Amino acid sequence: MQKRTDLVAKFSTFLEVDDAKDSLDLGWYYVPKLKHNMRQRRESDRTAKEEYWAKVILREALASAPLAKEHLAAYLEETAYWTVMKMRYKLEGYQLRKVDFFCMAREATSQPLQLFGRYDDAKSGVKTFAEKTLEDYLSEQLFKGRERDKYSPTGLLRSLSYLELEKTLKKRRFSPENIQAYRLLLKCFKEKYVPTKKSGSRALQPPDSCQLQAIALYYNQWRSPDFPDLTPEQVQECLNNFVSWVRGDAKVYFLSLEELLTKGEEKPSDSPDFSQVSEDEQERGQEQELNQILSQLFEELTPQIKTLLELVYGLNINQGDLCNFMGFEQQPKLSRFLTKTKRNLLTKFAEYAKKNWEINLSSPELNKLVKLINIWLEKHGSLRFHDLLNAKLGALDADDFRLLKLIYGCQLSLADVSENSQLSQDEIKARIKQIEVTLQDTLKSEVETLCSGGTEEMRSLDKRVVDFVEVYLQQAPYAVWESKLKKPDL
Repeated sequence: MQKRTDLVAKFSTFLEVDDAKDSLDLGWYYVPKLKHNMRQRRESDRTAKEEYWAKVILREALASAPLAKEHLAAYLEETAYWTVMKMRYKLEGYQLRKVDFFCMAREATSQPLQLFGRYDDAKSGVKTFAEKTLEDYLSEQLFKGRERDKYSPTGLLRSLSYLELEKTLKKRRFSPENIQAYRLLLKCFKEKYVPTKKSGSRALQPPDSCQLQAIALYYNQWRSPDFPDLTPEQVQECLNNFVSWVRGDAKVYFLSLEELLTKGEEKPSDSPDFSQVSEDEQERGQEQELNQILSQLFEELTPQIKTLLELVYGLNINQGDLCNFMGFEQQPKLSRFLTKTKRNLLTKFAEYAKKNWEINLSSPELNKLVKLINIWLEKHGSLRFHDLLNAKLGALDADDFRLLKLIYGCQLSLADVSENSQLSQDEIKARIKQIEVTLQDTLKSEVETLCSGGTEEMRSLDKRVVDFVEVYLQQAPYAVWESKLKKPDL
């Protein structure tokens, strides 16, 4: 992808994509009204830099100014691109093309209230914050898109959280009173339904007439006086609606750029109730515990297997290139070994979940957590290499670090950096290239050390290292490293 250097272009151009060829690298095209508006903004203050305009436009977008939302979406096109490239190795498992994944990222960048709900401009830049939240959003959407269709209707209801139901109902504009009534009905179902299976079938059977009667009686006992009693038939109809609504929300729909920029945006609730806050805290605590347990299980693996997982999931090295390192003659044998390793990891985790969380191997809750293990491996497997590059950047002199911060962190053009650093553009390019090569050599040296020098047959190593460093420099937390360098006054 060709990097945008002109200020007007950064806020008024979008990537040209080729749906037929699944390509994102066809260049940039202007939106005339955005170009005209951004030129007027620039003329009003020729000294203002990119980050200034980004924060001004974000504030306007959060106030629901339509043109500002389009400027912000254009500005975050590069962020969406690099996030997709960083996560592209996930697409094969989800049978999702790059263009489709990029459309998902675009949808998020066109919804500033959702993406920047917790943004604090005193703590981070616009792009730095967007990079973190966008990756989390896309991971969640990938998981949701596949998760719900795997459940039977009854299994989905048993796994459905009150928070997820509430989010679904809010999207359908139900009143707070109706939402509370539906939450109560789901609670009654969870407490009164007794899981049953038909002989020869693994699917849970729907509640029978006796159970529907019990659910209706329980609901009618605790309902608000403002709502009528429900019959067993009405209970069944409501439960069917829950399934339909939740599955509909889990589907991924791809809209055109024009549709994304013009469609409305739902405002998040300003005053969540106490039960919602409690569930959020519970889910965050469970994720932290999941990370802690998996990290402990990972450390119990042999050094060779840990290295294998780091190379496959962290650096995305081709499995075929690692056969010699692991002592396998063919790639399929290595693939089966990886599958077995993950299965063993999962089994140990499942034993912990059963003992401490009272989750059985066949329960929907465990199935949901299983999907997180692959995502966890991808993040955990890259920690070694991120830490290595962080340490290398920390050892740079202040001038080189300043160049990286301005080029990658502040997204300034070579012309702007040259004007304020007394270096020519060619000199800046040469120094940036030297830093990139140094980081690449550092990674390759680490891989050689891990593999005891046996990297001759790793044909994908050079390319994967180049890709890793490129994405790393695009997404490194420059805004967090203020102790290394004072904020540039440009």
